[in-house]
Amino acid sequence: MIFFDMDGTLAKFYYHPQYLELMYEQGYFRNLQPYKLADYANNLAASGIPVAILSACIDSPYCEQEKRAWLKQYLPAIDENHYIFTRAGENKAEAARKYMEQFGEECKGSNLFLVDDYGKNLEQWENGTGDYRYFPIKYFNGINGTKKKKYKYSFKTIKQFEKLISTRFWVK
Repeated sequence: MIFFDMDGTLAKFYYHPQYLELMYEQGYFRNLQPYKLADYANNLAASGIPVAILSACIDSPYCEQEKRAWLKQYLPAIDENHYIFTRAGENKAEAARKYMEQFGEECKGSNLFLVDDYGKNLEQWENGTGDYRYFPIKYFNGINGTKKKKYKYSFKTIKQFEKLISTRFWVK
């Protein structure tokens, strides 16, 4: 299963210098522009690759409903049952483990990939819990990841991502 973060990975979250204030206003999440990676993730799902969205929500009356609407518009191939929303700061690896448990024993030992721009999420993913193998994949969007930290798996372009998942992992 490939889990994609939304903010800063599929959607251009940091488009405005005052995004920290604006994200509490109605329309902020709904009106985010997609990165090209959103099309690629949608195409993966449409081709039968198991894809889920794993996105944190802030304490705002608009956040989750606007994210759902955005995902339906830009990633229609991903079923709503594959949207996982956590609270901001919650461990995404733990949320993914709980999500995977609904599929039962046949998924134990599965490879779980997280494509995210935020280093803390990737570090937590690397230390994931349960009977799964966790692979964090850093998306360098030009904003997060400027501290020169090394990541075993990372990319800046769709071509690099495509090569990474086709040569290192199981996606053809």
